[in-house]
Parts: sequence; C-alpha cells; structure tokens
Amino acid sequence: MAPKRPPLIVTRHLALVEYIREIGLVTGEVEVMPRADYHDVAGRVVYGVLPYGLAACAESLVYIPIFPPNNWPKKIDYTIEEIRKWAGRPVIYTVRGQTLIQDPNITDFRPTGYP
Repeated sequence: MAPKRPPLIVTRHLALVEYIREIGLVTGEVEVMPRADYHDVAGRVVYGVLPYGLAACAESLVYIPIFPPNNWPKKIDYTIEEIRKWAGRPVIYTVRGQTLIQDPNITDFRPTGYP
C-alpha cells in the first residue's frame, strides 16, 4: 500500500492559507500552489476550489466559501481580516466520476486534443 500523500492547499489567496492554518484545518508544513493538475491532487486531501474532473482525482476536497459583499471589488488577494469576516463553514466533498457511455470503442474520457 502506497503511503498517504500530504494535504495540499490550492489557492492564490495567501490570507486564505493563513486562515486555514488559523482554524486548525492543517498543521505543520503543507504544500501551497496557485494552480494544480491531476498529478498534484491525486490521492490527496485538497483545500481550495477545483473543477469537478480534478476534484474526482483527489481523495477529498475541502471548500471554504467566501462571501464578500456584492459591491466589493474583486481583487487578487484579500486580507486575513476580510477572510475572517466573510468565510463560511468549511465543507468537505468527495467527488467520484462515472462514465455514462459504455462503448468499448471509447477508451478515454478526455476530449480530442486533450494532453
């Protein structure tokens, strides 16, 4: 049995990383990246936002919704004070994919031209 992979935080918001640590979701060293691919998330607990197909590769996805006021301008990074004020409760998702077409001629679920 392969060793369990350490958790991963996928976000471009540094204050969200601080908040995740502050509320005790992760402790110690944890990898943080602004973007991830299938190889990065495979078999890991991931904190952040991922497309469904990518989330299905992770062991689970922990999502922390952020609810800024409607008139608040979008920006690259929020402050820790803003995150504390606007963060909802963390929710854990386990996403599993299942193909809908049982055609033996289709050997891959990715669109044509996908690497």
